[in-house]
Amino acid sequence: MSVLGSRVAVGLWVVVLVGAMAVAPFGGIGLAQGQDKVTLTLAVGDSDGNDVGDVTLNVSWADGNETVTTRANGQALVDVPRGSNVTIAVEPGDYVRNVPVEITDASAETVSIDVARKGSIDLQVDRSGTAVPNATVRLTQDGQTVLTGETNGNGQLQTGPIERGSYEIAVTKPGHLNYSKRYRVTGDVSRAIPLEEASVSVTFDVRDGHFDTPRAVTEATVDVDGIGSVTTLSNGEATLRVPVNTEQTVTVRKDGYTTNTTTVTISESAIEHNVTVSRTPELALRPANDRIVVGETVRVVVTDEYGQTVSGATVSVEGESVGTTDSNGALTVPIEAAGELAVVATADGLRAEATVEGVDPGGGETATATETETETETATPTEATTTVTGTDTPGSTTVTTTSGPGFGIGIAIATVLSVALLARRQ
Repeated sequence: MSVLGSRVAVGLWVVVLVGAMAVAPFGGIGLAQGQDKVTLTLAVGDSDGNDVGDVTLNVSWADGNETVTTRANGQALVDVPRGSNVTIAVEPGDYVRNVPVEITDASAETVSIDVARKGSIDLQVDRSGTAVPNATVRLTQDGQTVLTGETNGNGQLQTGPIERGSYEIAVTKPGHLNYSKRYRVTGDVSRAIPLEEASVSVTFDVRDGHFDTPRAVTEATVDVDGIGSVTTLSNGEATLRVPVNTEQTVTVRKDGYTTNTTTVTISESAIEHNVTVSRTPELALRPANDRIVVGETVRVVVTDEYGQTVSGATVSVEGESVGTTDSNGALTVPIEAAGELAVVATADGLRAEATVEGVDPGGGETATATETETETETATPTEATTTVTGTDTPGSTTVTTTSGPGFGIGIAIATVLSVALLARRQ
């Protein structure tokens, strides 16, 4: 080989080597050096089967992305990591695609991407000629949601670039009837959407769930936040008109009952909403007597808010525990001091109190006897003078008795016996 030929050969090798070194860092943009990769062939076409060139595709995966543009044959090549999950989105231009193409476990393959010519919709939502702001608009195509948004302060919403074709447009707003209609988008179009306000009757049925068969609660106040309030009738029901397609906070109140607050979903049909309430938990303490002789006892009964006896309630007199109620809710309580005494019952964090009066047996007062468990007679000593007067008429006797301090029932008995004796002698 001539000297000239050798120099040419060496020069070629240098060019090849430098070129390889220059290309290596840029091969497969977004891929790490040495990472195993595969080539995806992206084929873009329209619904008529025509290849579509000059379409920009944004290709992304977990740790990289690349943008490519289709050639005249509708194809573009992109290298991605083998086995990766890849998302391919069409950048809006003359052609668009509503949803990206998703690839899982990428391998060397051809990916078909359908596109359509660009269209758009300008929506105007009104109610009797008045713009409706904050109405929710949902655009679907073939059961797939393409867009969800809200109208602005002027009742308008612009979809932006979407595929031309047939769509279902649904518009909702609380207090209005739902709107749904199919439209065909043939380009950049405008559509007017009419909404209508409406309300329905809601019957609230309020019952006391304590009983086996829940009982109607009359004169309960049913308040629907921001709407109004009604009062239940004898059957426990009350009716109010409420805006359709709303979530309403309902509060039921009645003295002696716990307040019940629930959330009710109102559709476009009349409904009945059942509300269960219960009485406010409380204890009641009933002594059999209000006034008891010191040294005697009084029977007390503890009941709950429904009048049912409460067993195991702790009873105290003037702060000193005297026992707990039995299975009948009862306890016999000793009264050991004169004057007004506070009798208190407690159970499950609840408290009831009654006042009884201890009566000094030597104080000349008479205790009240009402429904005592053990009858106790209190006798006040009195003086008694008995005069027996006989007459000339056989069998006729007059007895006069005068009571005074120091005598009681015994003197009366003695008087009767004396009368009987005199009668017998005559």
